[in-house]
Amino acid sequence: MAGFIVESPVWQLELDVRTQDDLVTLVEDIADDARRACPVDSEDLLNSIETAFQPGVGYINVGTDHWAPTEYGSDEHEIHPRAPGGRLAFFWLKVGRDVVFQRVQHPGTPAQPFMRPALYRRRKPRGRS
Repeated sequence: MAGFIVESPVWQLELDVRTQDDLVTLVEDIADDARRACPVDSEDLLNSIETAFQPGVGYINVGTDHWAPTEYGSDEHEIHPRAPGGRLAFFWLKVGRDVVFQRVQHPGTPAQPFMRPALYRRRKPRGRS
């Protein structure tokens, strides 16, 4: 499962003086912002954003294999079936029907960042002035 681990030395110093509850709140806030900014197509990307915790450490996991091309964009590329001799079958919205191909030339996608803006958003610590 791919994901982000917040390991900035500056953040670590600030988190050391807080409780585990504060860490959970911060990580959940970041994950909620990522979910709000997440582009929604089939909802699998959105539904894969999860949090996990260990003492003093919070994780935000994005559990799809296409999160990186969504976050960073992708260049034009050819898509092949996973199985040798296999076929790619999918509904093609542009033609309005199911299609089957041996390979597909994908035009690439623009970046649609959802994790980085959530992660780097300036936040005021709750309960502090």
